[in-house]
Amino acid sequence: MDNEVKQIELFTPVRRIPLRKKYIYRGACLYRGPYEDWFDDNHGLSTSCNSKVDVYVSFRNDKASGLGMPLPAGPVRFMKRDPSDWQLELVGSALIDHVPQDEAVSVRLGNAFDVIGARNILNFKEWTDEDTVRSHIEETIEIRIRNHKCEPVDVEVREFMYRGFNWEIIEASEKILKSLSSGWPEQTDCDLPEWHKVLMASAKKDRIDYVFADTQWDEAVRFIAEESGADIIIDPDVQNYNVVTLRVEDMPLPLALKRLLTSAGLDVGLKNGRVFVTDDFLKFDRDIITKEYSIPDGFSSCAFADYIQSQTGYELWDPDIGASIECRDDKMVIATNTAEIHTRIADLIKTLELKMSARKIRIPVTVAANGERIVTYTVRYTR
Repeated sequence: MDNEVKQIELFTPVRRIPLRKKYIYRGACLYRGPYEDWFDDNHGLSTSCNSKVDVYVSFRNDKASGLGMPLPAGPVRFMKRDPSDWQLELVGSALIDHVPQDEAVSVRLGNAFDVIGARNILNFKEWTDEDTVRSHIEETIEIRIRNHKCEPVDVEVREFMYRGFNWEIIEASEKILKSLSSGWPEQTDCDLPEWHKVLMASAKKDRIDYVFADTQWDEAVRFIAEESGADIIIDPDVQNYNVVTLRVEDMPLPLALKRLLTSAGLDVGLKNGRVFVTDDFLKFDRDIITKEYSIPDGFSSCAFADYIQSQTGYELWDPDIGASIECRDDKMVIATNTAEIHTRIADLIKTLELKMSARKIRIPVTVAANGERIVTYTVRYTR
């Protein structure tokens, strides 16, 4: 018939799919990027903590679960029968990406209304070691999980070591699981931009430990080249007279060079197969390119946008490069007519995720029915 709409079933409905329910609590209300105000007592934390506990549901798209076929991207709704009248009720919904066969699916349903969290900083102190001239921060965190259910629940507390990369847990009331060891995480070759590999291939020393104080940027670059033995070419056409003040403490060579140049408003890449420092690597394309990026943990959307701009030197709202930005929940959509910007952002996020994962800890706890569980730990940062 004309104008007829007919729904076609993609696959036979499956019942009793094995689901795994998980409660995750992130108590810190971070509203700044993790590189700001290292000595601020509150360090980007609001005066009140996050009290909401997230609820996640996961399952495997395999034949053992009654599935085992590619799932298309789109909305997923989770229903539960009400024991009083046996009617189906919506308990949550989410969007999923395309899911291949035999892969796991994890979706956030929302917040638990009967499991509550609280986070407090009990002690905070900072000092400088006179012998090593190193700064230290030590703080004790208390986390309380209250369970108002009539049954025990397992909650995974997730904390982010937001004050610095060099940290260690001094004392803890529970077993703590680290995502990675603390300190600068190592990268695999497939994660590195091409200029990283060329730089390291020519260097005799792979780390830099130095303090630049009001130093001309080109002098600082030459120092890094001489100190490491790396082959670095400076664009003679650059007219930039910025001075830099930067502390690179036992830092990987590519990261030290990148931070130095970013603070001076410059860029680094390859030219004729050699590491080349310049102020103009942009090559403009005609068409607008739009890509979506996930906002990392520990960042608000504004802080993440500021971080991208500070690290890449690109203005994400610059009409000259057709740039625009839009935030959607935990995603950021960036449009620009410059393909180089997307390449740089992708490289930046890869490096950032490695660094951020080295600053995450997980604390699994079981909270008794109608009970409360208190978790404390003390962490020390060294800089």
